[in-house]
Amino acid sequence: MEDQEKLGKESQVKLWLDDNRPCPLAADGEEGWTLAKTSREAIELLKIHDFEEASLDHDLGHCDACNQCGGYTSSACGHDCHWTGYTVVIFMINSGRWPKTKPRVHSANPIGAGHMKDAIDRYYMTNEKIATSVKF
Repeated sequence: MEDQEKLGKESQVKLWLDDNRPCPLAADGEEGWTLAKTSREAIELLKIHDFEEASLDHDLGHCDACNQCGGYTSSACGHDCHWTGYTVVIFMINSGRWPKTKPRVHSANPIGAGHMKDAIDRYYMTNEKIATSVKF
């Protein structure tokens, strides 16, 4: 992942989770964000890097097999591409691996975005955990 190489060189790192939208540019026109297109990528980056900021999308694309099994409404195939931005929020809650500033949500899905914002508002920088069956 070329973005991971860049991470070691930057003092202020920002995480952008989105499968469709490009990362925003920094004020100086340079890339200011590290892109993760899947929840798994975002979680792996959060495990090893301290981020200044994070901006998260909710709905992320599925692989072809998951498009066949029903996508978000069913995860019978067991693939982690059923994970959403909410899954990343659950990871941050349970691991304590938060960015330094409260994460933002830029999802067009109002219900998914609402769940993410509610969880962030409730758990950001607390020691509380949330029940989950997801294995990170």
